Amino acid sequence: MADLVKLRTVFYSLVLGFGVVQTIISSFCGIFDGFSDLRLLFGRIALGVSVPTWVWTSVLLAYHNRPLQSHIFTKKTLHLISFVLFAIVWLVIGIVLLTQAPTECDFERYSDGLAGIWCGFTAATGTGGLVLAILCATTAVFVHRSQASEEGNIAGPQQKADEER
Repeated sequence: MADLVKLRTVFYSLVLGFGVVQTIISSFCGIFDGFSDLRLLFGRIALGVSVPTWVWTSVLLAYHNRPLQSHIFTKKTLHLISFVLFAIVWLVIGIVLLTQAPTECDFERYSDGLAGIWCGFTAATGTGGLVLAILCATTAVFVHRSQASEEGNIAGPQQKADEER
């Protein structure tokens, strides 16, 4: 039980950290125009999804280990649905961005010298999306394996106080 709490904390923190990094990388991917018409749009979508990812993950991280509260943010179902949705969305974003990489990484095509930058940001943003999808899916597995309390609290059953033992 305690090991799952530690693993959840680690993976929540990894999703949070990679979400912030993805915000930085996708902001560059969303401003540089390249060979592909859709990469700019997909980069902006990645930017628009990355900010809510790390903001919502930080909220869930703040409430994931509070066994004495019955707040909505402590519910196991909310945590599980959030990370499953994040995993699906980031998988789609990673795939659509990486489908634009062959066009962006065409170095035989005439360029103004910035093709390497377009290629790098497209590949980094797409790969970051896939990494976030894997991290969110792994976090969802650990959330699913956690034992919820009777009220549905993700922190698990409450420990009895010393006086009651």
